[in-house]
Amino acid sequence: FGFKIQDRVYFDVVCAGFFLAGPITAFAWLPHPFGPAQPLPAWVKGAARVLLAPLGLLYALILYAYIGKIALAARWPDGWVAMPTLIFAAVGLAGYLIARTARDRAGERWSAGFGRAFPVVLLPLAVVLLMAMRVRIAAYGFTEWRAAGVLLGVWILGYALAFTVRPSLSSWWIGSTLAALSIVAAAGPVWISRRSQADRLERRIAALGVWEQAEGAELAVDRAEWDNLRSIVDYLLRHHGPGALPAPGRRPRAPGTA
Repeated sequence: FGFKIQDRVYFDVVCAGFFLAGPITAFAWLPHPFGPAQPLPAWVKGAARVLLAPLGLLYALILYAYIGKIALAARWPDGWVAMPTLIFAAVGLAGYLIARTARDRAGERWSAGFGRAFPVVLLPLAVVLLMAMRVRIAAYGFTEWRAAGVLLGVWILGYALAFTVRPSLSSWWIGSTLAALSIVAAAGPVWISRRSQADRLERRIAALGVWEQAEGAELAVDRAEWDNLRSIVDYLLRHHGPGALPAPGRRPRAPGTA
């Protein structure tokens, strides 16, 4: 329809749904002493049983087939691996919360099977998610999206591991840990991405010997390196402003140092 939506809008919608609506919904379904237990509407159970559970199974099969293809090729693809896994985790987690509530309050058999299977299926995918994020970060550094992806990946891995080992854990832990993660995510990814990209730019400039060049002297830079430098500078200016650019003559930090 000709609408132009900035990427940040999608990020804000995902954060609002995952970190605000998700924990609030989970807390609303908790039993005493956190408030009166609310009956689970029939349409919610039906949507989970008829839509979320089959879609989650189909999505899981596709992801496992894709991971198998990556394993056979012994090479990470150029495209994203992390985003489909995050989408599966979000959709599956919504189905899990509904199924867990239906199991705890009504003892429905379909919900018991889904509740036991989902964390087990998600566990290997969470490991692959973090491995994929590591590959991208090693090549291109942190951005807000990648930092948020790592935080979510660690949380997803912790959730899948905990509920695989102890399926009877209270769903209260899901809402409380997501709420705690949202506090960290409020500023953490922004700070991490700024430092990561600024350090990358400093190291590349130092490696090229830019600060040692006489004023007005020409510097030979190949096309690939020029595009890389321009990409980093453009990112820092658009997301963090001119103050994020390195000062002339500043010595770069070694990777991993404070």
